[in-house]
Amino acid sequence: MVPNRQPNKFRPLWRAGAGRLRSHRRNTSSPGHIHGPLSRLACWLENWAPFRMLRIVEVVLIIVVLIGFWLELERRSIELEQRNVDRAVRIASLFAQIAEVHALPNGAGLTALKPSLEALASEGVPMERLNLAGAELGYVKLGGAFLQGANLSGALLQDADLSQAILAQSNLTDAKLGYADLNGAVLRNANMERANLFLTQLRSSKLAGANLRDAMLFAADLRGADFLTPTNLFGVQSGFPLAPAVLEGADIRAAKLQGAKITQDQLNVACANEETQVDDGLTLNFCPDK
Repeated sequence: MVPNRQPNKFRPLWRAGAGRLRSHRRNTSSPGHIHGPLSRLACWLENWAPFRMLRIVEVVLIIVVLIGFWLELERRSIELEQRNVDRAVRIASLFAQIAEVHALPNGAGLTALKPSLEALASEGVPMERLNLAGAELGYVKLGGAFLQGANLSGALLQDADLSQAILAQSNLTDAKLGYADLNGAVLRNANMERANLFLTQLRSSKLAGANLRDAMLFAADLRGADFLTPTNLFGVQSGFPLAPAVLEGADIRAAKLQGAKITQDQLNVACANEETQVDDGLTLNFCPDK
């Protein structure tokens, strides 16, 4: 007997929920899903006591590292502050020593100033307006030192290294600077009257406003020296009027003046000889025969 069937009614080919099951299976096959054994292993590790301890140790180590880093910064800050204090004390002691030695009777301390001055120069300490009159500083190393306004009158500076030194407005009257290195030095408005600059190196030095009256510049190397342009301490044109260097009576015999910023008027009052070297177009005033 054929059972009665309703028209247009068909039995579904899949059971209810089969679609959800297949969808679930598709999802479980997606990347990143951990299947059976791996999933159980992950859960086991998550709940394993030593593994938890390792995580705690990791956090503790990070905290310890951060604390150590902070303590190291604090230590370095304290060390830097202490070094600054020590430097200030050392500098003050050096200045006090210079003043004490210079004040010794009969000039007994004039020969003992060199180490203190070199120490201050190496520290980059300004020695502005320092009184070093008559000091014996042969072969001293003061390259780049800041000695603006210093009193070096009558000082013995033979073979001294004063290259790039700031000696603007300093007093160098009667100073003995034979064979000294003053290349690139700033000597603006310095008083160098009667200074002995025999064979002194003065290449590219700044001499605007300097007083070189009766100075001995025999065989000095003045190539590229500036006797004219007003400059400040950094070699930049200052913009205020400044008289050219005074060379009246200066002995420039055998001096090298090629490329120097110098006028004919300045050369006219100086004493030269046939060995003096100047740029083309300039003439020399020869020294009278003695």
